[in-house]
Amino acid sequence: METRATENTTSQKKMMSKKPPLTRRTGSLLDVVINDYSPPPQPKPEIPHINIQSFEPINNKMPLKAKPLSSLDFSEAETNSKRFGLFRTESGSTIQKTRSGQDIQKSAHSVLPVKKKNKENSATYFNKMNGAIPLMSELEAVNCFFYQFLIPGMVPTAHPVYDDSKPGMPFVSIYSKKLEDFEPTINSPLKAEDLESKKVVIGLAYCLMASFIFEEDDLHRGNMEKDGRRIDFDMSLWPIISKYKVLSQGDYWFRLPKEDAFMVTAENIKCFPNVVDGQKPFYHPTQPQPILPQPLYTQVAMLFGLSKNSFSDEDNKLYSQLENDPEFKKATYKVLLKFILTDPDFYIHCAKLFVRESEESEKMLNTLHVHLKNRISLFRSVLVKMPEFQSFMQLNGMPAMQEILKEIGEWNAKAKNKIQSRKDYRGILINLDTLKDRYAKILKETKKNTEVNHFRM
Repeated sequence: METRATENTTSQKKMMSKKPPLTRRTGSLLDVVINDYSPPPQPKPEIPHINIQSFEPINNKMPLKAKPLSSLDFSEAETNSKRFGLFRTESGSTIQKTRSGQDIQKSAHSVLPVKKKNKENSATYFNKMNGAIPLMSELEAVNCFFYQFLIPGMVPTAHPVYDDSKPGMPFVSIYSKKLEDFEPTINSPLKAEDLESKKVVIGLAYCLMASFIFEEDDLHRGNMEKDGRRIDFDMSLWPIISKYKVLSQGDYWFRLPKEDAFMVTAENIKCFPNVVDGQKPFYHPTQPQPILPQPLYTQVAMLFGLSKNSFSDEDNKLYSQLENDPEFKKATYKVLLKFILTDPDFYIHCAKLFVRESEESEKMLNTLHVHLKNRISLFRSVLVKMPEFQSFMQLNGMPAMQEILKEIGEWNAKAKNKIQSRKDYRGILINLDTLKDRYAKILKETKKNTEVNHFRM
């Protein structure tokens, strides 16, 4: 490791000695790149041709969860921006400032606080403009809804927004409810003493495992809190949503989905949150910051305003310790159990509440169904063979199942309230008896595999 670090440092010094050493650019990867740096030789990625007609709505019906742009009140946006520390730049991006006025985070999106019109004491929401990009705003809201189900209370509610003055155009933005007292780790990083808090450890287990399950490639310090709450879902289910997201050139170099990313293996589950098999997520708490070694990265960031979203070496060490925390392991297995108990059809019923009907959206939903079906099946087949999960099921399976049934009971209650006015919500109801039967089968299978493992020993 020391030799590799020395070689990297030497190599970076050579690159930094060239002039001009740095150039400014914009994009979702990094604000600053080395001028003479070029990626390894590789064929230029082919951008699939998009037939705009395939995105045209089949009918004028809007999905239940979609909201018109005219329903949002932007009149207090400037006042609210100052109150919440968000300032628009000339390019339309936002900069969040500390109380002392120091820039701490930059976003490529235009994000403004808004209120709902005709609502007394309306809560504050944040509206993120994605632009009229087909399916992008819908899919980001869908991702958020999936997290709401899997780890309730850890993410905000969200809705895709359409411009009702141009109803035939793609949706333009997504708005999400402000999480009260949300303090991202870029402001309040995890500390060693935080790992002594059961609430923090369990919250991180929920956040990190759900993000891995849903293939989140952008879980950086600005998007998560040290107690596990998180925001920003436009790079979850990355193999699916990347087909609709506008990517920078840097994204094409480094962030196109890889077949061996987010691999479902016993080692990845056992060592989590450390990812040991396959490609690592671009941003992840145990993943070193991309491209530059930490000392060089820190210096360049100070001089040239490099994105501070990456986790530091110290962060990596702290989060890596969670691998051996018993409470963390139990909580991750509970999230995994809940995921493998669900049916892929359920997620598609959820998605249809957000996605407008079109030729392309039908193809996307079919692809999403197959993708989630395979992922659920992979996790199940790997888990039931793992001695660690077998032990969890014998010792902690029933308490975890009781928590899951309680969560889904509350989920069903909310859906039933909606059904009274809109029958479309019936598809997201979950039969608890079916869930119990699936749990019994998993428990039986883990017991059988436990006996086989004992016999082999």
